[in-house]
Amino acid sequence: MKNLDRFSYIALFDAYKTLLTEKQQQILTLYYFNDFGLTEIGENLGVSRQAVLDAIKKAETVLVESEKSLKLVEKSKKVNVLLDSIKTSDQKTKEVIKEIKDLI
Repeated sequence: MKNLDRFSYIALFDAYKTLLTEKQQQILTLYYFNDFGLTEIGENLGVSRQAVLDAIKKAETVLVESEKSLKLVEKSKKVNVLLDSIKTSDQKTKEVIKEIKDLI
């Protein structure tokens, strides 16, 4: 699961960010969501480029290991596929499906 693409890490971050320190959350937000470079993040936070890189690697490890154990992102994707496969013309059922998708 190492060497995931940007979107995979973003999905993992959304699922497991509360397991990260506040500083790790801040760094990953700048890196993945704001597309800041390592040097730019370091300058903004007053730390070295290497410290930023180390924080990213540690945080990514937490995210990947959490997904290996809990599989929340994998299960969420499967639930979405199943919900998408439900064919209905009933408006109430469509609303319930939308509510479920908004929860996951």
